[in-house]
Amino acid sequence: MSVVNFVDWLQNELNKRNWSQADLARRSGVAPGTISRIMNNSRGVGPELLNLIAIGLRLPPEQVFRAAGLLPEQENDSPRAEEAKFLFQQIPEEDQEIIIQLMRVICEKKGAYRIQEENE
Repeated sequence: MSVVNFVDWLQNELNKRNWSQADLARRSGVAPGTISRIMNNSRGVGPELLNLIAIGLRLPPEQVFRAAGLLPEQENDSPRAEEAKFLFQQIPEEDQEIIIQLMRVICEKKGAYRIQEENE
């Protein structure tokens, strides 16, 4: 992905959250001028800055690195699956079990869980 595409991706992430560049700067701990230069394609992004942006956006760093073209696209995981895995790992183990149970109930309700079990 080119820098321009990363800027488009980042702008899309800001739009989804209804955030300004200043909001991202505040949440990521990056100077507002730095965010502005990224968005104007007058500054590149490296690993440290991408990690801070990931923190600000509350996204898995791998997702932000992929958007910047620094990691290859994953064939198996969608961005949502990657984010779900990242978020799941952030919660305490006892709460993880609650999430798993909730996911099972939703899958059973939709019939997806039974289909998967039959295919195994």
